[in-house]
Amino acid sequence: MSGRGRKQRLIGYTQGVLKVISIDSLKVDALFKIKLIKDETLTVATFSKNGINFAIGTSNGSVHLGTIKLDTKLQVRLSKLD
Repeated sequence: MSGRGRKQRLIGYTQGVLKVISIDSLKVDALFKIKLIKDETLTVATFSKNGINFAIGTSNGSVHLGTIKLDTKLQVRLSKLD
């Protein structure tokens, strides 16, 4: 999923579920969940204009950086900053 020529948005839910939505077709291109610790919630997420990179912030102050690639299957790589 390169993002070039496609308008996509990242939608996050407090439980850690994230969806990549195609604005052009109004469909979910990708769906995945990040592991959160007890009582931690997702508070903010941003998706890069390149359609690959994203960042997530949580209620415990954790920051996660990741990449998304969608070829024949979804590939998500995620790193937590300590």
